[in-house]
Amino acid sequence: LALETASATEAALTFSSEPVWASLFGAWLLREQLNLESYVGGAIILSACLLSAVSDLPGAAEGVEHEKVDETKTSPTDLGAESN
Repeated sequence: LALETASATEAALTFSSEPVWASLFGAWLLREQLNLESYVGGAIILSACLLSAVSDLPGAAEGVEHEKVDETKTSPTDLGAESN
C-alpha cells in the first residue's frame, strides 16, 4: 500500500538503501562487528542514493527540458510504437 503513493525515485531510494539499514540493525540488535569495508560500502551506497534523489529534484538540471511521460500508457502501441 505504501508504494502506491511513493514516486519511482522514493521507491528506488528505499530499496537501494536496504543493505545499509540491514547492516546497522544487525550491528545494533545482534552485536555484529562492522569493519572499515562495511562503513565505506555503506557510505558509497548512501551517497549514490542522495545523488540520485538530488538529481531528480525539480530544477536540478536547469535549462534542460525533460519529456513528460504518461505513466498510464503501458503497452508498446500506447507508447507510440508502430505495429506491423
